[in-house]
Amino acid sequence: MNKKQILVLTVIILLSYCTTSTALIDLTGTITGGGGSFSGRYTDLDFSGTTGLSDGIDDGTLFNQDLNTTDSPVFSAITANLSGNAINWTDLYNVPSGFADGVDNDSGGSTNEVSKIILKKSTETEDIQTPQVIGWDAEEEKDTDFTHDNTTNNERITINSNGTYIITGNVNIVNTGGNRVTGYMDLRINGVADEDTRAKGYSRGSGYGDINLQVVTTKVLEDGDYIDLYCGIDDADQTNAVNTQTSQSEFIVVKVVGGPRGVDGVQGAPGPAGSPGDITWEGDWSAGLYTTNMSVAHEGSSYIALNDTTDEPPSDDWDLIASKGDTGPAGPMDNYTFCIWAEENSGIEASTYEWAFGNGADTPSGRGIPIYVPSGMTCTCVAMSLSINAGTATVELEINGVVQGANCDVTVSSGTSAVQSDFLPVSISNGDVVNFRTSAASGTSGPCQVCAWFNVEVA
Repeated sequence: MNKKQILVLTVIILLSYCTTSTALIDLTGTITGGGGSFSGRYTDLDFSGTTGLSDGIDDGTLFNQDLNTTDSPVFSAITANLSGNAINWTDLYNVPSGFADGVDNDSGGSTNEVSKIILKKSTETEDIQTPQVIGWDAEEEKDTDFTHDNTTNNERITINSNGTYIITGNVNIVNTGGNRVTGYMDLRINGVADEDTRAKGYSRGSGYGDINLQVVTTKVLEDGDYIDLYCGIDDADQTNAVNTQTSQSEFIVVKVVGGPRGVDGVQGAPGPAGSPGDITWEGDWSAGLYTTNMSVAHEGSSYIALNDTTDEPPSDDWDLIASKGDTGPAGPMDNYTFCIWAEENSGIEASTYEWAFGNGADTPSGRGIPIYVPSGMTCTCVAMSLSINAGTATVELEINGVVQGANCDVTVSSGTSAVQSDFLPVSISNGDVVNFRTSAASGTSGPCQVCAWFNVEVA
């Protein structure tokens, strides 16, 4: 804030304490007011007036009122020429360093200068029967804190610096139909509606006046944020056009507080070391005497003795420090592999179900071992292996009485054992029954074993 702004703001504050008359100083330096005297509370107020005052003061005459300096003295005197000439700063006191230098050399411009953007509608209108953002194709004012284009994305105002902004949106709506319409308007920040500031308006019909939607709010915005106004119909008894008006519509944003973040202050010096504590840790409790402030662990919890005691904690002689935690749930299951195997003590023959699951009896088709698959897990048969004493053989996997085919089998063609290397994985559901079938065999002798391998993992 420059020195002129401080002066004008102070004069306005002082005048607000008038009781027998009112006075107004606008930002161009014109004074208007009624007769009578001021009875404020702060300090002397001296300034030059202009013609037109009803109390008869002529142009250029010093207007003076002595004010009480007891409560909160701010200035001893203010002598100002509000026509824009030099201001005497020599009589100021209790002001920040750099202001009371006796020289009016600030470069901040006029006292009424604030950063703002004022947008109007020239020719562009919208029918808000279809909800949409409102365009602005005429810029009345635009300072460097704002970016706007009358053609491209002309509904947006983009913020160019961090700060606090006063936002005023005013959109006039014309209902061209003869029935009722309720319109609404949202302020949107970065495309997201700020529903706390939603405005609504009602029109009974084209012959009953327009709808005026207005949003007034204050927001803290950052460099790169953009804002717009979004209008639509909340309720209607007709489908005729509901149009925005080029007149009586405007979008105004004023920056009131801003500036870059200040430099972080220097880290303070470390505080003094605290006094030593008087708690002593004795480890696990065991029968014996414990004195005040001795602390122990017992059955997962820790305690401190409130007085001399031989009691086992917990008791009235002990205060709980930390209690034992509850047993946690079982951790998630990871992948694991298991196998199901069957055997035949003698040689095996082709096209037969002759494999036994531990009891020596052949297991017919459709019978076998049911598989349990826990909820949230998946199970897959991923391989088979076969061992025979002599000869050659091929054994297939059967699930729920259905042989799975040549890609789900294992063959021993030479030697005594084999693992199928190109096994086609088979998905297993909870309750599926697994069995084995010998599809080919020649010159075999026992003992013979076949095994299916399954992988289980979290779904």
